Amino acid sequence: MGGFKGNLKAKVDLVLVQRKISQKELIFECSCSRSHFNKVINGERKAGSALQKRMIKALCLTEQESALFFNYANAASNIETSEPLGRLKVARGRFGHVFHQSKNKNIVLIIAVLLTLLFITVLYNIAAVNEVRQPVMNNQKLEHDWSTFVKDISIPDGTTLKVNTHYVKTWRLRNSGKHVWQGRYLKRLTAHSDLLCSSASMVPIEVTQPGEVVDISIKFKTPHVPGSCRLDFKMADKFGQLYFPQLHGVYLLVNVAT
Repeated sequence: MGGFKGNLKAKVDLVLVQRKISQKELIFECSCSRSHFNKVINGERKAGSALQKRMIKALCLTEQESALFFNYANAASNIETSEPLGRLKVARGRFGHVFHQSKNKNIVLIIAVLLTLLFITVLYNIAAVNEVRQPVMNNQKLEHDWSTFVKDISIPDGTTLKVNTHYVKTWRLRNSGKHVWQGRYLKRLTAHSDLLCSSASMVPIEVTQPGEVVDISIKFKTPHVPGSCRLDFKMADKFGQLYFPQLHGVYLLVNVAT
């Protein structure tokens, strides 16, 4: 199958960190199911031309990278050097003739044992690599760390805005805990869509001492069609790990009209 020409999964992991978005948001941009997406990046399924175009855009792939990740024409010839499971399939193919033709049971038994050991080794290597690739995503839970919503500074909930127009939403929060807020962000939890307001995925928060209030502003653009739009944000660190997973975040709720 596809994916033998390059390590697409490693590229996906890198883009998630660079764009500061979750895999769920990335899959949403690619307009496919999670299982389909994972099979493509793991090299278990070919991506159709429409999905390729969406993935190229979402992953910001160069022309060279696109050719590397989605060149399936010679995938079979690259199995041996590109993917551990591919090497296993080649090995099984090479020994298949022996299994069917050999009359020497001892040789067949030895080959079966070797293939079993090879299969176990490949699975172990894959598990080890995947364990290293997965970022540690534990929500931040600090004792005596707390946030309190004060008020909306601009664009109250229910405001009607024009389509396809830029605006700025500002909330005021209070550091009601005992920790200095430093290196913190508002993280967008709402998936990106052409039918929703567009905004940055991460918005920095100024350094805020305990007891102080801080105004946090996000720039957003209304969609090109009328309707309603809600965006949800929560406080997180630079890796997107939430500080107050048990609290409600701040949100923007507006009507969009022509």
